[in-house]
Amino acid sequence: MNTKRKNIFVAALSSILAVVLAVGGGTLAYLQSESENVVNEFNTFRVNVSLAETTGSAYNIVPGTEQAKDPTVSVDNTTDAYVYVKVADSTEGLIGYSIADGWQELEGYDGVYYMYVAADAADKSFAVLKDNKVVYGADIGNSAMLDSEGNLKEGIELTFKAYAIQADAFGSAAEAYPYASAVKVGTAEALTSVLESGGSAALTENVVIDDFIEIPEGAEVVLDLAGKTITTQNNPDTELGQDAQARPIVNYGSLTIIGDGTIDTTGTQAFGTIRNYGTLVIESGTFIGYDLGNGASIDNQTGGHAVINGGTYYATGAVNNRAGATMEINGGDFEGVSNANPMYGSGVYSYAVQNSGEMTINDGYVHGSMNGGVACNSGTITINGGSFTVEDPEGSPTSYYVLVTNPSAGAKIIVNGGRFEQNNGTDRLIGGYTGMPSWDAAEDLEANGYTVNGGEFILNGETVTVGG
Repeated sequence: MNTKRKNIFVAALSSILAVVLAVGGGTLAYLQSESENVVNEFNTFRVNVSLAETTGSAYNIVPGTEQAKDPTVSVDNTTDAYVYVKVADSTEGLIGYSIADGWQELEGYDGVYYMYVAADAADKSFAVLKDNKVVYGADIGNSAMLDSEGNLKEGIELTFKAYAIQADAFGSAAEAYPYASAVKVGTAEALTSVLESGGSAALTENVVIDDFIEIPEGAEVVLDLAGKTITTQNNPDTELGQDAQARPIVNYGSLTIIGDGTIDTTGTQAFGTIRNYGTLVIESGTFIGYDLGNGASIDNQTGGHAVINGGTYYATGAVNNRAGATMEINGGDFEGVSNANPMYGSGVYSYAVQNSGEMTINDGYVHGSMNGGVACNSGTITINGGSFTVEDPEGSPTSYYVLVTNPSAGAKIIVNGGRFEQNNGTDRLIGGYTGMPSWDAAEDLEANGYTVNGGEFILNGETVTVGG
């Protein structure tokens, strides 16, 4: 091809490409598409409450008369709310009054009344006292006005305080009240004040307790961990007395724990988190005890009553229910720490759940690598449900039963339901401290304190029959 013809060919080809690109838009076309935007809008709400009184704060007790008194609760809520008023009465019967219509007594709380207020309620201001008045009985005489030393009584007071909280997320007014009324605390000193005197506290900061806080008999406490952490400087080597046992909270009263958050004593080798002599209810939270001997995260002592409805427990023994104590487990995650530690073989053994009193397990997850899953040293454990698993002990020898009893002390385990699984390659599914020839013979079970009415038993991946 000569140069002239070549130039003509190139020019023609260029023209054709230009036309193609013009028609095609100058790009290669793929199969493609896109959707319209889906826009999600989130509405915001508010719940505010106030308490006001127009009739003053100083009153004279004149028998046979009455005085106007109009404490009024007002709520500004754009979502349905529970509204509360607490009446603290230190009038020693000298003042008569009635609570206004519409308020209901809150069961379980003295002097607390509540109402449900819808977001679209027409009326959002509520009198606390019926007819907005107090009365002084005509039968009040001089003796009622005087103290034991013959002086005029002082400190005769009525105190009102209002709270409000959204109704959604709570099943009842009683469930919501501890959250609504909690005192916000961010220091060990403030936490100690509430726990020693009673009331509700919600953590606003992580708190370090120097020694331990004792809740006295008669005090009723609700502690909201609120996503924060309690730690302690308490060490088992310090001379704090037997009652402390290196646990940051010692309860002789009534303690309920709610909210996500943690009590952690591992940093100082403290034995555990709570020692209970009174009434203990745990709804949620994480409780971490020391991972060497006697480190029961929750230690329920003689006379104590504990109810565990949820939460996570991690220690040498996650929970320990002592002789003369009662414990009910309705849920939670209980992990026993591996006994591959220097104290194993020196009389220190690790069970995720230990009992010497009366215990009922309705649900929960008991697991880990430990000497045993559930141990009944004495007393009785009734198991109605839950999941119980013992895994590879990571090198520590002996035992590793899912359930263990001490028949020489009259210990009994009654199994009505639940799932029991052993995965350490042995046949140690159910055992007894004094030896147990076989778990599949009814006579061996009975001799070792077992009554098996139900449940599912799995040994190294296979379902087995317990009791013949």
